Amino acid sequence: MAPLLLGDPLQFSLGPQVDYTGFIIYAIFFGFAFGWLSSVLFETLMDLVGPQRFSSAVGLVTIVECGPVLLGPPLLGKLNDIYHDYKYTYYGCGIILMVASVFLFVGMGINYRLVEREKKEEERRAKMEVDEAESYMDKEREVDADVLTALRADEDSKTADDAV
Repeated sequence: MAPLLLGDPLQFSLGPQVDYTGFIIYAIFFGFAFGWLSSVLFETLMDLVGPQRFSSAVGLVTIVECGPVLLGPPLLGKLNDIYHDYKYTYYGCGIILMVASVFLFVGMGINYRLVEREKKEEERRAKMEVDEAESYMDKEREVDADVLTALRADEDSKTADDAV
């Protein structure tokens, strides 16, 4: 998320530069931000969804990344054809990045809450299993004690019968 947030101000401030130096500075920062995003994407994804859902999440992320790659150039080229200026193209890209940043921020918050809820549920289930196992062992001890008492009573009655 940080690379996207870093990219937004750059998109609006350095993007619409008309001279070559401004474009080079923009390209350097833009490349740094998306290189940063690419390098931490899979680690962050693993942290967010866990190893059980990682393969599905990678597929979904790949599909979501392909949408802008396929639709972006024609749509932003249409903006350039309408306004005859590239600055609106930069603004369009910046708006898309801001929406993506907000979406990721909200999505991460929701995901961390769900993961915490799943963890609490798992702990509750584990505790219930331990309690059930303990109560089962207690019942077995009671049954064993009852059987032992019955056997002793039977032995005592046999001993009393033998004495007579």
